[in-house]
Amino acid sequence: MKIKPNHFLVWDLLGYTYSNNFGNYNRAIAAYEQAIKLKPDYLLAIVEEDNTFYDLQR
Repeated sequence: MKIKPNHFLVWDLLGYTYSNNFGNYNRAIAAYEQAIKLKPDYLLAIVEEDNTFYDLQR
């Protein structure tokens, strides 16, 4: 299996993993920002980033 580091889904899943499995919200936000940079209309990454900002403030 090839990993495509410039594919938005790779960054989205990395953000999800950082946030939900490791509680590393800052890295999750950075990963979501990269996903959004690669595909600005990818709504799920935008929502997940917002949720992570919320979790970070708790």
